[in-house]
Amino acid sequence: MDKHCQPSGDTCIGNILSAQHGKVTPETLYRDIAGYHSTGNAQVIVMDPLNQQIWATWSEYNSLINAYERSPIHVDLS
Repeated sequence: MDKHCQPSGDTCIGNILSAQHGKVTPETLYRDIAGYHSTGNAQVIVMDPLNQQIWATWSEYNSLINAYERSPIHVDLS
């Protein structure tokens, strides 16, 4: 889905994922998808259940800093 009015030159999520086909990483999801599309203003969670990894970030309390603007915390469950 492309959130931008069409026609536009903006990259949609599908194009980002297609360019990374076969090598989508958690970083692709929290940096390129959430960050580029300014989505996840309250929280961004990326999970890799196979490797038992979680990346999480949330908006800064009582400020205008969104979750997608912050560096995620990495949690290694293994």
